[in-house]
Amino acid sequence: MSDLSGHISDDNLLLGALEATGWHASFVPWDQRLVRWADFDCVVVRSTWDYHKRIDEFTDTLRSIDASTLLINPLEIMLWNTRKTYLREISQLGLEPVPTLWTENLGRHDLTNAFHQFEVEEIIVKPVVGANSDGIHRISSTAGDLDSALTDLAGSSVMIQPFVRSIATDGEISLMYFNGFFSHAVRKRPRTGDFRSQQEHGAAFTILKPEDDLVAAGAAAIARLPKLPLYARLDFLPSDVPSAYWLVELELIEPSLFFTFDDSSPNRFAHALNEYMDRS
Repeated sequence: MSDLSGHISDDNLLLGALEATGWHASFVPWDQRLVRWADFDCVVVRSTWDYHKRIDEFTDTLRSIDASTLLINPLEIMLWNTRKTYLREISQLGLEPVPTLWTENLGRHDLTNAFHQFEVEEIIVKPVVGANSDGIHRISSTAGDLDSALTDLAGSSVMIQPFVRSIATDGEISLMYFNGFFSHAVRKRPRTGDFRSQQEHGAAFTILKPEDDLVAAGAAAIARLPKLPLYARLDFLPSDVPSAYWLVELELIEPSLFFTFDDSSPNRFAHALNEYMDRS
């Protein structure tokens, strides 16, 4: 992504760690023309946070890179991860997603049905292809809220979920894994009155020591993927069952890895990359 204005990235913290382990690394926008990808030993996808706006162009670029050099993460799992419909398969990885309804052609009846089916006063509507909370609507059953969501998303492929109120109090938990091993975790609390968990939207982040069972569940899920990712981020919310969690996202393409919140994490990433290359 050539213009990161409006976004918060700490990937620059990787450069020193990579150099210390023998790498010469540089940032290249994914849509830069005439890049000779074969000149690189590997290409690690990082802050491509506009990919969802040009999804076909982005996936074509991934395929081009994959044909030229080692693409990280593997092409197969990144293509699977571009559409949030991957969450339909997440139970096969041993995780429970937030309850979700899916529609390929959003209409008013889909929204009204969701309120009845989930028995809630508020729902979340998300595009099936999206990032950065772009296009997400938190709506009540009022006509105005329904109209707002339909103005943006009518006829689109979307996912509909109950609004999980614990996000306002407990926040969202993100666990980072390198080569399938747990690295570090953060808690992301939205600012008062908001529900979005990105720093760009005012969320407050703190380092966190997650429960051992949650760490183990995340590692087991990653181990069940068809290809081992160099990096993965799993986002969780407390579920309606005590001491249990719902998976919000399994991020395998361009997740923020929050290096700022763990000083050792850039070094762990760099060493994980060396191990990954040794296996490839």
